Amino acid sequence: MFFRLAARALRAHLLLLGDLVEAALVAAALIRGRQPQLEDGVGKAVGDDTAAHRQHVGVVVLARQPRGEEVVAQRGADAMDLVRRDLLALTAAAEHDAAVGPPLDYGPADGETDRRIVHRVLVVRAEILDDVAEPRQRLLQVLLQEIAGVVGSDRDTHDPQLYYVGFAMIPTVVVSARGEERLRGGHPWIYRTDVADARASAGDIVQVRGGRGRPLGSALYSDRSQISLRMLTYGDAIADAALVRRRVEAAVAFRETLHIDATAYRLVHGEADRLPSLIVDRYGDWVVVQTLSQGMERLTPCVVSALGEILQPRGILARNDPRARTLEGLEQRVDVLTGEVPDKVTVTESGIEYEVDLRHGQKTGLFLDQRENRSAAAAYARGRLLDCFSYNGGFALVCGRRCDQTIAFDVSQDAIARLKRNAQRNGVEVDARTGNVFDELRGLERLGERFDTIVLDPPAFAKNKASIANARAGYKEINLRALKLLNPGGTLITCSCSYNVNEAAFAEIVYEASVDAQAQVTVVEKRMQGRDHPVLLGVPETYYLKCFILRKLP
Repeated sequence: MFFRLAARALRAHLLLLGDLVEAALVAAALIRGRQPQLEDGVGKAVGDDTAAHRQHVGVVVLARQPRGEEVVAQRGADAMDLVRRDLLALTAAAEHDAAVGPPLDYGPADGETDRRIVHRVLVVRAEILDDVAEPRQRLLQVLLQEIAGVVGSDRDTHDPQLYYVGFAMIPTVVVSARGEERLRGGHPWIYRTDVADARASAGDIVQVRGGRGRPLGSALYSDRSQISLRMLTYGDAIADAALVRRRVEAAVAFRETLHIDATAYRLVHGEADRLPSLIVDRYGDWVVVQTLSQGMERLTPCVVSALGEILQPRGILARNDPRARTLEGLEQRVDVLTGEVPDKVTVTESGIEYEVDLRHGQKTGLFLDQRENRSAAAAYARGRLLDCFSYNGGFALVCGRRCDQTIAFDVSQDAIARLKRNAQRNGVEVDARTGNVFDELRGLERLGERFDTIVLDPPAFAKNKASIANARAGYKEINLRALKLLNPGGTLITCSCSYNVNEAAFAEIVYEASVDAQAQVTVVEKRMQGRDHPVLLGVPETYYLKCFILRKLP
C-alpha cells in the first residue's frame, strides 16, 4: 500500500505545511517560540528530559487545524515519496518543529537513520525510520502516546503534561512466533498464551501483528477466554460491519443451493462460514442466534440487521444460554431481539413434523446436524428398532416408519413427553421410555432382548480434554452392549459429537467394543454432520460429529 502511487502526482520536491499531519491543541514551534522553564528542587527544569535535547522524538505534528492528512514514506525517501490520505504516519522527527513520541514500544527499524524531515514551512527532506506504513483500514489511528513529549523551536523539551491530547488508537494485539505459525497453518484461533501484547478492550475488532510489526490480519478479541483471538481477515483486508453483513449473506445464499428437505436448518456455522463464534439456525419463519464470544456479542446488532433484511423473519431469538459464554465473561440469557417468538414452533424434516421448544430445547431447539444421518439410517432400518438417547425422537420417528416395533429411551422426562407428542402427530408408534441408557442396555441384555436396528446418539461425553478417558470408557460401554443386543445381520448406527474424540479414536473404540462383544462388524457408511454444518479444512474443531453405520456379520 505504500507504493509511491500518490507521490507520483506531486509535481515538486516540496510539500506544503498544510499537507502534513496536524493535531489540535498541540503547540508548535512556528507559533510558540522559546518557552520559559521552571526548575525543580535540584535545579532541573520541570518537565525536562535532558536526553532528548537536540534529539528528534517521533511523529511530526504541526500546529494548524487538523486536516486528516499524514506524512508517510518508506525508509530513505525524499519529499516526492510522501503520500497523502490513505496511509498512516510513520515514526519520523523534526529539527525545527513540534514533535510527539510514537506509542510505547513502537521502536524504529533502524535507530541510526537520519530523522530530519521538516524545516519551517516546507518539507525539504525525508528519511523515514519505519517501513511499516499501514493500509486504509488504520487511517483513523494516530501514533501518539497518551502523554507525549513536545519539542519547541529551541529543541528543548517541555512538560509533556501541558500538551496532553487523548487520541483514539485502533486496538492492536501482538502475537508470538508460535501464534504466527498457527495462523500460517490456517487455524483462525490464537490462544492467550500466544499473545505477546494486547492494547484492546473486550470484544474489539483488533489488528493482529507479528513480533516485528508485520500485519497479520484482523480478529475478534476476548480478554477472558483462553481463545484470545478469532481471525476475521488476513493481511491487509478490512474487517468491519460491512464484512460481517457480506458473510451472512453468503452463508444464507449457500444454504439455499443445498435444497434441504426441511424447514429447520443451520444458516451460519461459525468458523466454517468465516463468522467465528456465531451460530444462526432457521426454524420456519423464526431465526435463532447464538453469539459465543465477546467480539461477536458486540456485532449482534449488525448480524440481526442483516438477517432481518435478508430473511424477513417473524422473530429473532437470542439463545445465549450455553455455558461456553461464561468462559467469555458473558451472561447466559435468552432474549427476543426482534418481532415475536412463540414458546413452541412446528417444523418439518424428511416428511416428519416436529414440535420445537426454541427457548429451552437442546442447542437452539433441535439437533439439526443429524438430519441427513437420520435419512441415511432409515434406508437400513428394519424389524425391531431401539433408539437410545432419543431426545425429541429424530431417529425413532424417521426410522420407525420402516420398522415393526420402536422402543426409545431418554433420561429427560420432558424430552420423552415431546417425543410422544411428535409420534402421535406423525402417526408413528413409539414405545417412549424415560431411563438411563447405560442401565437400560444392561437390563435389556439380562432380559435376552434382541433388535435388528439400534441407534446410539449420545450427548458429548468429552467436552474437554480432561474428560477423554471417561468418554472413551462410556462410548465403549454403550457400543459393547448394543452389539450384544444386535441380531446377526442387524444394523448399528453409532454416533459421537465429541470433538475431543476424533474419527480415528472413535473407530478404535467401536472396534474394541466389537472385539469384547465377540462380533465381527463391517463399516457400511462413515458419515458426519449435515451439509449445512460444513467443516473448515485445517480446523479440526469444526469436524465434531461422527456417525458410523455398521453391520454385524451373521
